[in-house]
Amino acid sequence: MKKLNWLFLLLLSVVFLTSCGEDEEEQSEENLGILGTWDLKSFQYSGSTQVDYGNGFVVGNPFVAEAINIDMSITFNDNNTYTTQGDYSIVIAPDIEDGDDLAITIDFQNFFESGNWRREGNELIFNENQLSGNEIGRSTIIELTQNRMVVELEYRQEETDPAQGITVISEVAGVYVVEKR
Repeated sequence: MKKLNWLFLLLLSVVFLTSCGEDEEEQSEENLGILGTWDLKSFQYSGSTQVDYGNGFVVGNPFVAEAINIDMSITFNDNNTYTTQGDYSIVIAPDIEDGDDLAITIDFQNFFESGNWRREGNELIFNENQLSGNEIGRSTIIELTQNRMVVELEYRQEETDPAQGITVISEVAGVYVVEKR
């Protein structure tokens, strides 16, 4: 469940990134369209998870997911910090015929995160925090108006557990829409 929280945070947070490397005047002009509080309106993604047991045996599962019961917002400040808060649920189903019959719903209540962000052109970058500078992910703004933003995300993570000899590979592609308050 923590990975789903992190994934949602990554997707939502990455939407609102702005430039850090420009002077203050240019940065403020570019940030004007992104700064403020935004409400998540929709979030859909698909992907796959594969487990490689290291002995030639690989199990993979494609899936589709959609956020429901959304009451989630994110606030981006001109000092390149952000805060997310709210509730939402994710419905995840196998991406197979009749997969809806196997769907599960995961609720995220009182979700809260904060960190730093920046923008490089249409690419949005989310960092854990200013001190670590660890980049968590990137996404692409595909539409930005005064009141609405649509963002595409592609994400790949590979984790290996040497003690058990398994590798888990997760790949996700999604789109989410936010509207400015």
